[in-house]
Parts: sequence; C-alpha cells; structure tokens
Amino acid sequence: MIRFVNSGLLLVVTAVLLMQQARCQSGEEPHSVSIDDIDRRVVALPGSFTYRFTAETIDSDIFQVSDSQNVTAAAGGLTVSGASTDVMTTFEVHGDFDIRLSYDNLEFGGATTTRAMLSVGLADDRQNHCRLFRSKDHRQKQVLTASIFREALSATSNRSSENQDSSGTLRITRINDRVVWSYATGNSKTFVIGRTEIVSDSHVYSTGLRFGTFATGNSRASVRWRQMTLRAEKILQHKGDATPILFVMNADGSQRQQVLTPPDDYTAIGSPDWSPDGSRVAFSVSYGDDASSRVLIARINGANVTDCGPGLLPSFSPNGELVVFSEKGEGVIVMQPDGSGRRRVSAKGWAATWGRSNEELLWIDRSKVYRAGLIDPKPDLLMGSVRTLQTGISVSPNGRFIALIHRDREGNPVTSVRGFGQDDELKTVYEGSVAQDVSWAPDSSAILLTRSLRQKTQLIRASISQGHEVTEIGAFPSHWRITSADWSPDGKMIAIVALVSAAPVELTGR
Repeated sequence: MIRFVNSGLLLVVTAVLLMQQARCQSGEEPHSVSIDDIDRRVVALPGSFTYRFTAETIDSDIFQVSDSQNVTAAAGGLTVSGASTDVMTTFEVHGDFDIRLSYDNLEFGGATTTRAMLSVGLADDRQNHCRLFRSKDHRQKQVLTASIFREALSATSNRSSENQDSSGTLRITRINDRVVWSYATGNSKTFVIGRTEIVSDSHVYSTGLRFGTFATGNSRASVRWRQMTLRAEKILQHKGDATPILFVMNADGSQRQQVLTPPDDYTAIGSPDWSPDGSRVAFSVSYGDDASSRVLIARINGANVTDCGPGLLPSFSPNGELVVFSEKGEGVIVMQPDGSGRRRVSAKGWAATWGRSNEELLWIDRSKVYRAGLIDPKPDLLMGSVRTLQTGISVSPNGRFIALIHRDREGNPVTSVRGFGQDDELKTVYEGSVAQDVSWAPDSSAILLTRSLRQKTQLIRASISQGHEVTEIGAFPSHWRITSADWSPDGKMIAIVALVSAAPVELTGR
C-alpha cells in the first residue's frame, strides 16, 4: 500500500492518472513506444523511397501540385507558398510506414492563422488525416501541432507545443494501427515524440500523402522543403491518367463486361440510367464540365450509340418513350430516345427525374424539390429547403418514396428517404460521403450507393427498413474508382462508371 502524505502531490498524481485514462479512452496512449523502437522497425521495412528536392523541376510521375504558381523548384529545395498549396504524391502506402520531411526557410506573414504541414490520409471509414504542422495563429503564437482530422465526422483533435524553429524535420510513423508523431529541430537527427495514438491500419490512399502550406484571410506561409524519405511495408506508385469506362455486371458484382469508353476524346462519363426493358443505357460524356456534356444512349453491348445532343443526368421515363435531362443554361429538357422532339419543361430546374408515372417529373431548384406534370409543367413545391441538397434524387419503383443526398443539421453527409406527403419527414438510411447518384432496388427495399473512402470506393446496398443494414456489393481493384452506378429494372444487373488507371507499380528501393 502507498500512502500520500502530501495532499498536493496526491492531487497531481490523480490529475496525471485521469489525463492518461482520458487519453486511453480517446485512443491516445502515453508514449508506449520509443524512437529506438520505431527506428528498429523502420530499418526492416522493405519499401524505400528518398527524394531530394535539388532539381529545377519536380517529377510529375511522383508529385502533383495543386497550384503551380506557388511552387518553385530550385537546387536549394522546393519552395511552397500561398494560402492553400498542396504537393501530393502518387503513392499508395500499405502496412507500417515512416515518413520524414525536412524543411527550412519557414516564414509566416499576416495576422491570421498560417501553417506548413505534412499530412497522411488514410482510406478508412472515418477518413482520418494524420497531420503534423508548424503554425502561427492569430495571436502570433507559433506552435508545433500533431493533429488528427476525421473528415467523415468533421472532427479535429490537436496536441500542440510551443515551437519557433524555422527549420527541422516532420515525421509521422505507423506501427500496426498506432500512429506516432515526432519532430527534430534544425539539422538534428534526434527526434522527440509529440503524440502517439491508435488510429487505423488502413492504407494511405494515392494523393493522401501530401505537404504544403495553408493560411486564412490575407495571410501567407512560405517554406522550403529539402528532402522526403519514405519507408513502408509496401509502396505502390500510380502512374498515368485514369480512363473512364462504362461497365455492366451481375448484381453481385461478378462478370463485369466493358460497354464502352468515351468517344471523340471525351474525358468523363456520368450518370448511367437503364431503359425500362434493360436493353439500353443512357449516360453523359464530357470534357469534365457541364457545358461540354452530351447525352448518349447505347445498347448494353456497346453497339448502336446515339448522340442525343447537349445535356447531362439523363433519365428514362417508366415506359421508355421519353428521356428527361438537364442542360447548362437551359434547365430541364425532355426528348425522345433518338434525340428528337426536345422540349424545355423548366428553365430553372436541375437534376430532373421521373415521378410516379410517365406524366410526372421532379427536379431540384436551389435546394428545394419541385413536382410538375409533363403536360402542364407548372411546378408545385414538394419539399422545402433541404440543407446542401446534392444532385441526385430518385423515386422508388413502387412510387412511395424519394431518396436524396444532403447534409444533416451538423453538416454531415447523409442519404435519406421520405414519402410524397407534405408532412412526411426525412429518414436517414446512410451516414457518410457517397457519389451523387441514387438508384433503387426493383422491390423498393433498398438503395444503391457509391461510398467514397478516399481513393477506395465501394458499391453498397443500404436497406431503407428499420436497422438500415448496409452490405457491400462486389470488390474492385485498388486502381479503380467507381463514380456512379444504376440498378437494372429487373435487379439482375448493375451499370457502373469506373475511372480505371494502370495497375500501380511496387517500389522496393529508390
């Protein structure tokens, strides 16, 4: 038994124990690993990459720059400045890793928050960003901060300590699922641990490893990056641009068959929609912007492609005799499937879809949902302002429900359903980031969504019944990114659009 005679000492010890308990409950641990432990593990990692910023250009196969005007490559290093400038790697990192980034010539200007930062984005459900940055706040206080930003939860956890260094090395290490933030001053090789926490063992997605500057208001940050060193269990390098491809597959994700790639050098495919008889798919192609988008219709074997003219977000009527779509600057348009008989229904609407019959249309206008008849398209307000309503509303095949993607009161992305009654309320069926398309199962029991997990995407089936069971459909290569999907009318097949890049190359030493 230990007796504390000094009551002040008892209070201090109690406070320390409570702090450690709180940290453990939040995932953070007292420093249970040492730099020596880390170094011994890092030496054994087979993947290795070192890049010294000594050239007057940077390798575009390795790095992508968000704003080239604020990045200057020279023999002394890579200078990055500006309010928000990122340099992103094309690496996908798996397993344990150790990332070191040295810098000098750090300068802060202005009266608001500025920072120079190393960030590691993980492909987990919480979309964790592990960040280490040198910063100055609005009080002109300079600190070193070990941070976790959980994007899916819109939550940030910071641990800061005072730091005035204009040069040093930022280091983020992961062993199993524990992340360790450490730092070395100036040219020193001696690192000090600032934080350890159990986070995730998910891989670092391509472009998730990034560094750069950030500032608010009229402030600016400038830093010269000298060298990046990466060791990991596996380092995969992604090269080349991704190609959008339209596929059809069985509803369980098996037997994927390519339908087509964009014709005439178009760079994007969007929003596939099956015809009611399941023989054709309508979709859009573009150069990446709405103004260049055109509606195409093709058979599911890729034959008989019909260019129906300008537009995007096409949707077949229940009887297949008409297609409704949106056109930039024109609003909501209907036409026949061969592109003829184009007629504007609404000059203000967007993202239209068919309602409960061949005579009813729904569309979005300024985060509100309107309903109108095809013959007399005078819109009635169906749903008042929905917070940050995204493109993508869909009516269930039984005509009872509307599915839509929006944000809740806390600003979190959610997918909800509601009935057609004026007093019906939104019911959340899925929480998390998804692509803009919503597709219903033929029996109206579930919706098909494309879940975004950084570089990784998943097709999921979300039940609308109580419990909202979510199941994954199929599995896709890591160098695929699914951007949209649609169930066939009989539920036996799914059309998907995937951005497919070349298979990544593993680096074992460079």
